[in-house]
Amino acid sequence: MIIPIPATEGLQHLIKYTIEAFRKLNEQKESDCGNMQKQLAEIDKKLNRLEESFIEEEITKEICLKYTEKAKEERREIERQIARAKMGVRTWKM
Repeated sequence: MIIPIPATEGLQHLIKYTIEAFRKLNEQKESDCGNMQKQLAEIDKKLNRLEESFIEEEITKEICLKYTEKAKEERREIERQIARAKMGVRTWKM
C-alpha cells in the first residue's frame, strides 16, 4: 500500500527539476538520433556511388565488395546506436 506524502515546496521543486532534466536528456537523445539518421543517409550515398563506380567499371569487384562491406558494417553500428538511444527516449508529463 502506498501512503501519499504531502508535497512540500522543496519536494515540488525537486520533482520539477527532475522532470526538466529528463526532458533535456531526451531532447539531446532525439537530436543525436537525427544526426545518426543523417549519417545513415550519407552511407547510403556512399553505397550508391560504389555501385555506380563498379557498373561504370571504375573500380574492380574486389574493391567494390571491400568498401561495400565496410559501409554496411558502419551502417549496422549506427542502426544499433539509434536503437539504443530510442530505448531511452520517453515522455514524462506533469
